[in-house]
Amino acid sequence: MVEKGFKNTEIGFYPNDWIIEDLGEIISNVQLGGNYPNNDVDGEYILIKMGNIARGHIDLKKKYFIKKGITPNEIDRLHSGDVIFNTRNTLELVGKVAIWKNEENPAYFNSNIMRIKFKEDKISSDDFMNLILNTPTSLYQLRGIATGTTSVAAIYPRDLYKIKIPLPPKAEQTAIATALNDTDTLIEKLEQLIAKKRNVKTATMQQLLKPKEGWEVKKLGEVAKINTGSKNNEDKVDGGEYPFFVRSATVERINSYSYDCEAILIPGDGNIGEIFHYINGKFEVHQRVYIISNFTKEVLGKYVYLWFMNYFKEHALKYTSKNTVDSLRLPTFKEFEICCPPTDEQTRIAQILSDMDSEIEALERQLAKYKLLKQGLMQVLLTGKIRLV
Repeated sequence: MVEKGFKNTEIGFYPNDWIIEDLGEIISNVQLGGNYPNNDVDGEYILIKMGNIARGHIDLKKKYFIKKGITPNEIDRLHSGDVIFNTRNTLELVGKVAIWKNEENPAYFNSNIMRIKFKEDKISSDDFMNLILNTPTSLYQLRGIATGTTSVAAIYPRDLYKIKIPLPPKAEQTAIATALNDTDTLIEKLEQLIAKKRNVKTATMQQLLKPKEGWEVKKLGEVAKINTGSKNNEDKVDGGEYPFFVRSATVERINSYSYDCEAILIPGDGNIGEIFHYINGKFEVHQRVYIISNFTKEVLGKYVYLWFMNYFKEHALKYTSKNTVDSLRLPTFKEFEICCPPTDEQTRIAQILSDMDSEIEALERQLAKYKLLKQGLMQVLLTGKIRLV
C-alpha cells in the first residue's frame, strides 16, 4: 500500500510533490581533474585522489601533494562547495561522492575524479546534492552502473546521467541541507573537542610519567608474570559473553574464559607498540597475544599499562636493527624497564589519567549519538517522511 501523500516511483516511495529526475537533467557541467605526478611527503599543492573521497566528505588523514616544481592548471583547483565524484576505483568503492569545504589550502583533483556542477534553477545548493547522492538509493544505483572487475571498475558519464534523483521543491532542499549541515557542525565541534582532550591527556601522561628522583627502576620480568594465550581467531563468537583479545585493536567476544584477573594484553605481531589493552575481570586470549599479569606489590597494573603506552614502542625497536618490529619475543618483555614511584603516587597518576579517559569516553558516546542522529535525519528528511517546509 502507498502511504497517503506519497507516490510509488521506480526508486521508491516519495511525496507527491517531489519529482524524479535523471541526473543528466540536473547537471550543468562535469570536469575531470588533471594527470599530475605526485608524492605523499610534502609540497605546495594538495592533490585529492580517489582514496581521499569518503562518504560525503574529503578525508585528508593521508595527504598527497603535486610534485614540487609542477604548477597545476588553475582550472583543476577545488573551491569550497565543489561536489566531486570518484569515477574509478575498486568495484566496492567506485562512485563515492564528497564535497570540498576548505579554501585555506590550495587543493587540486586528479584525473580519476570528476567535479560536478548543477543547474541552479533545479538545485538549491551543492550541499543538498552531496547529501542526496550519498543516500542508499543513490549509492545502489551508482554501484549498479559501474563496469569492470572487482579490483578495477569505472563509472562513465553516459551511465551516470541516467541514474534517478528524487528532488523536493527548492525551499525544502535548502531546509534539509541546513538541518543536516547544522548536525555536521555539532559533530565537527565535538570531534575537535575530543581531539583536544586527547592531546591534553597525552601531554599530561608524558609529564606524569617522566622519571623523577627517587623512582626505582624495575624490569618487567621482576614485577609481573608474562605468558601468551591459547585460542585462535576461529574461536570467537559474535555476541559472546566474555572479551576475547586477538591481534588487533578490536576486542572480539567468546563464550569461555581462561583468565580472571588484572592484566595487560599486547599483540605479539602486527602494529607493534601501537595496541595495548587493560582489563580486570574474566577474559580469553589469542595464542599470539602476550598476557602481563600477577603484578607484585611494588607496582600497580594500571600504572604499568600507562608506562607501556608511553615507552614500550621505543624499547621494542631497540631489539631490532630495522625501523619496524615484525614480532615480539619474551625477552623483549622481560627486559622492559619501568620507573616506579611509591605505590600511592602510582595510584594518583593512574587516577588522574583514568579520569581523563572517562571524560573522553563520555564525549565519544555523545559523538556516536550525534552520528546516529544524523543518519536518522538523513533517512527521514531525504525520503520526505518528515517535511521541514
